[in-house]
Amino acid sequence: VSEVHPFLDGNGRMARLLMNAELTAANHSKIIIPTVFRDDYMGALRKLTRQGDAETYIRMMQRAH
Repeated sequence: VSEVHPFLDGNGRMARLLMNAELTAANHSKIIIPTVFRDDYMGALRKLTRQGDAETYIRMMQRAH
């Protein structure tokens, strides 16, 4: 969702909502991205989608959690 941007607004919120729905379905706790991590989150997401670098994204999510 955040990569394709199908909506005029709310793509990031929808992506985080879907992520948390998947986590909940797998009996994991939700991850809320605090505002202080926004730039790090966006950078990690960019690396994931553009370079396939999942490690940076995973480390970021672990820090936010």
